[in-house]
Amino acid sequence: MTSWKKHPRFALLVGDASVDPRNYLGYGEFDLVPTKLVEMAYLETASDDWFSDFNNDGLPDMAMGRIPVRTSAEATTVITKILNYEQPSNTGDWTKKALVVADIGDPSDFDFEAASNEVAALLPGSITATKIYRSAFTNDGEANATLLDGIDQGALLVNYMGHGSEDSWRGDIFTAGDAVTLTNGLKLPFFVNMTCWNGWFPWTVETLAEALLKSGQGGAVAVWASSGLTEPDEQLIMNKALMPLLFSGQSLTIGEATKGAKAAVSDMDVRRSWILFGDPATRLK
Repeated sequence: MTSWKKHPRFALLVGDASVDPRNYLGYGEFDLVPTKLVEMAYLETASDDWFSDFNNDGLPDMAMGRIPVRTSAEATTVITKILNYEQPSNTGDWTKKALVVADIGDPSDFDFEAASNEVAALLPGSITATKIYRSAFTNDGEANATLLDGIDQGALLVNYMGHGSEDSWRGDIFTAGDAVTLTNGLKLPFFVNMTCWNGWFPWTVETLAEALLKSGQGGAVAVWASSGLTEPDEQLIMNKALMPLLFSGQSLTIGEATKGAKAAVSDMDVRRSWILFGDPATRLK
């Protein structure tokens, strides 16, 4: 990097990866663009930022992104969405809306609602934030219906804090199965998933991050999600650092903003496990 007169700012990996590159387990030959597996406190997981972390501080020196597709058809779907999203004609009131989603808070452990309130307070006054907190609903189904309706109507940003798995947010609040049914067209949010596992892409289960990116009739323009298991207090620090970077007026791309937000947190596992699914050169509308 030091020898470049104009050093590269972005790197986009296009293709899926596998934790079983030689297909010993028989799940398929889909290690198209390998990822790096790194040791964390609780497990070993994928870290795409490793490829440009030249000084091993857990921070990428270029804004990294991945489009984890296995076929040319999937690649065409995702890339077409991103290109059409960026067209000047793609605008409207949806660009002034955000959905802030929170799991049930537990003040004795970690209060996801209080943390989400802190994140929402950092949004600029021009953005109308709709809070979808699980505790306000009788069951997951009601929260799910409200969330799906909000996404389909269009939003610039969707921010979630809470428990999660590879393909869901807390039970049935939101799932990979829901992602493929979305019909928000080009009113594509940037999903900020402050939870565990949503980005564990080099495996057989299609993650929520992958499903949102590859959704054909809507979904997400990009998803920032973790491939591993980390603590929510450190996630919150990074989440709060992201908002001013996205809306500071510096015209940072999504990749530059997420790269900068990682510098705010000292937890190496959080730094290394968050992956940007999408083009790091994309700018929010």
